[in-house]
Amino acid sequence: MFCTKCGVDNPNTANICIACGTSLSVNPAMGFVVGPPPLPTVFFSQGIETSMGVGALFGRVLLLMFGTLLIVPAPWVITNFYKWFIAQLQFPRVSRVEFTGSPGDKWFLCIMLALSGYLGASQHSFFQILPLFLSPYLSLLLIRWVVGKLAADGRALPLKFTGGYWRFVGWYLLIGVSMLTIIGWAWVVAANMRWICCKVEGTNTQVVFKGTGLGILWRSIVFVLSTIVIIPIPWTLHWYVRWFVRQFSLESRV
Repeated sequence: MFCTKCGVDNPNTANICIACGTSLSVNPAMGFVVGPPPLPTVFFSQGIETSMGVGALFGRVLLLMFGTLLIVPAPWVITNFYKWFIAQLQFPRVSRVEFTGSPGDKWFLCIMLALSGYLGASQHSFFQILPLFLSPYLSLLLIRWVVGKLAADGRALPLKFTGGYWRFVGWYLLIGVSMLTIIGWAWVVAANMRWICCKVEGTNTQVVFKGTGLGILWRSIVFVLSTIVIIPIPWTLHWYVRWFVRQFSLESRV
């Protein structure tokens, strides 16, 4: 059954479109699927959960870190991390969401992401300034790739990220400047998350970030303090990431 609002192919037993949440009904006289227009107000708002374990998350993060440091394995560790991470997320209205990208899709991007981590160590002024413009570009390509390769219950989602490069540069600069205020960066990060979410388009369902600057700030402080002790890191990392995931929700667009 194809939804008449967003065009996504749904299972024959579906009552609601897996992509946009529009109600689906079959016209017995005509024999085709009708997608009634969405209600003028938000008719659902459901949060995202995660089922990842403490050890699994910590191990995957370590693998991602060491794989990117070695540069050559970067396409495989980055791709596999996103595949695993997204598979652990529990979305409303669908039983399974997955990342369908492969290492060969954006291998050059992954290599550039790994190499960019070494630019700051250079003594040359050009390579110290370059990340200010290169990092936003690489982040933009990465987000577009991940969003464009999402699938729900085995069917590709018609999603795309519409944020522009210069907006990314602006956010990077704003976050960098806000670091000078010691605490203001957390509110800038929260605003940046909301901007990124509103730029994910393609269906009648929107991603919303509800986290606050204060919530990000004090949890970040707790996590940084735990790294000094070392031993609690796996548990505080899991606690921090799980909270962050729960700040995202899916809502129908008005």
